[in-house]
Amino acid sequence: MVKRTLLFLCVCLIGGGFALTLSKNGDYSYVPVSFSHFSKKPLIEVTIENKQYQFLIDTGSCLAVCSQSRVLAELKNKRLQGKSDVMGIKGLRTQLSDFWVPSLSVGTLFVNDVVISEEVGKSGEGIVWDPLGQHEGRILQHVDGAIGWPVLKQYYCLFDFGHKALFLSKNSGVLKPERAMRFNRWIAVPFLSGKFGMTITVDTDVGIKRLVLDTGATHSVLRGDFQIQNSEWVSFKSEKLVMNGHDLHEWEFFTYPIPEEARDIDGVLGVDFFLKHVVYIDPRKQIAYISI
Repeated sequence: MVKRTLLFLCVCLIGGGFALTLSKNGDYSYVPVSFSHFSKKPLIEVTIENKQYQFLIDTGSCLAVCSQSRVLAELKNKRLQGKSDVMGIKGLRTQLSDFWVPSLSVGTLFVNDVVISEEVGKSGEGIVWDPLGQHEGRILQHVDGAIGWPVLKQYYCLFDFGHKALFLSKNSGVLKPERAMRFNRWIAVPFLSGKFGMTITVDTDVGIKRLVLDTGATHSVLRGDFQIQNSEWVSFKSEKLVMNGHDLHEWEFFTYPIPEEARDIDGVLGVDFFLKHVVYIDPRKQIAYISI
């Protein structure tokens, strides 16, 4: 049964013909990615006030950081900063409380002057959203929060979910695909950076679509009527997936009625895409390098 979770609108590894070679460890941070609780929900360890939490990597979130109320209740050095108005996949607008904390760490990187938006219970679409509503309890139990696009876009990011790894660097030369992954072929795909994260243009069987590269979405989605048969989410396959002139061939999409307020996008490429393709993000040039 398919579940869709969290579309928020607002070192050397060797194996399987893969090789990643990087320079000295101080130039980048290697962050292990866990799929132990959910097969398509990438979780990383985030440290706040010397305590470890499990946060979702969510390139589709307009919030820098969000967390559940129980996490914020444990923080001693937080300060109420104001409110944020956000809109989730259902088109519902929500006002969240924002708290300032001095810092948090991801791997060996420290992020200072962090604003954390508080998600309250099951209403928090930034932590959990399940159209079939069957795993919300488990998600709320195991996922403490999410790191969103406003934080991630400050770094050069290499997502290698197939090997359960994320690499982050402030140095533009460290994670370049032609240097880091010598045995992979790459295509360079321009993206627009906005309130939905990274949006790329893709040609499919149903026309040219604007899709968000969204690690917070378990599956790829296109705008359409929500279809369920026998309690399962119904999908369809596009025979082509063309990016910047390169066809990645057949791809499976599910449909969901993305609200009119999100008219700037037509859907997302979710974690299913990131598990098949290594993705390197150059935030300054606004180019996504995708392995083929």
